[in-house]
Amino acid sequence: MTSPQPSILKPGAARDRLVYRIVWVLLALPLPIILIHGLTGPVRLREDMIRDLGLWGVRILIAGLCITPAARLLRRPGLLRYRRTVGLFGFVYAAVHGPYYAVYGRLWELPLEVWERRLYFLFGIAGLILLTPLAITSTDGMIRRLGPIGWRRLHQTVYAAMILISIHALWQASIDHTQPAIYMALIAGLLIVRLPPVMRALMSHRRPRARTLATAPAD
Repeated sequence: MTSPQPSILKPGAARDRLVYRIVWVLLALPLPIILIHGLTGPVRLREDMIRDLGLWGVRILIAGLCITPAARLLRRPGLLRYRRTVGLFGFVYAAVHGPYYAVYGRLWELPLEVWERRLYFLFGIAGLILLTPLAITSTDGMIRRLGPIGWRRLHQTVYAAMILISIHALWQASIDHTQPAIYMALIAGLLIVRLPPVMRALMSHRRPRARTLATAPAD
């Protein structure tokens, strides 16, 4: 006689809470590790810390960008419950990366000719500025205030932010461009997949149940 399956493993609220907590821990865990490693070690590790914070920010934001098309193509609307959490964690990493980089590099003291050679500063700053109102409005209260249509239109600026961030990551990589180039290709691919004609073409190969998801409003 087989033992009954634990309730936490059965589909339902208990399992959803467990999965959410696991996702939360996995997203949060790299941040203290990177900060402790960078701030308590030699000064030369500061640059590694700044770079790693930026890369983790890009990775998590890309993961957030994957959620909506994955939910539609896989017919898993439950994935959408993680969208805001993933996006907010991506913003947190970017928000720590950007200001610390500015302070550590004392960007306000750099002469104009340095800014002209390193315009990727501006792309990163612009991307973080675009992400900031999205993070501020990622609460149930703000969604009610803005209304579904207004909130959705505002959060579509994430596409522009991701383009700026990918350019920033690729441009500032002075030696190895492989990883930033992969991120840029992923972002470009995800933006193309989200275009209505492309999504309709992909969903046309699915069963009618998938088409129901395809008609859901984009975030």
